[in-house]
Amino acid sequence: MRLLVAGFAQYSGTSAMGKDAWCVGVNRWIPDDPDDDETLGGATGEPLITCAMPKRPSAAEIADLLHRVEKESGLLATGAATPEGSVLVGTDYIVTERYEV
Repeated sequence: MRLLVAGFAQYSGTSAMGKDAWCVGVNRWIPDDPDDDETLGGATGEPLITCAMPKRPSAAEIADLLHRVEKESGLLATGAATPEGSVLVGTDYIVTERYEV
């Protein structure tokens, strides 16, 4: 299993953080069955958490988060275990949704 930052996007609806919140997701990638010829070498992504902040993050804030994910091996696992409503460690993002996997 591999954890990754799924992406940054402006949420253009009403979220727990209000209208036009900025969101980031933490997903896990699970390799597909190697015996399945249709998905050879593929993987399936499953969302673990969605986080949001009410203001647009600066390029430096996004770069810092991505740099930390690369350098701190346990950061995404810690983030994925963050309770809904709590701050994602070392960021201004609030966990707005947890997914059952």
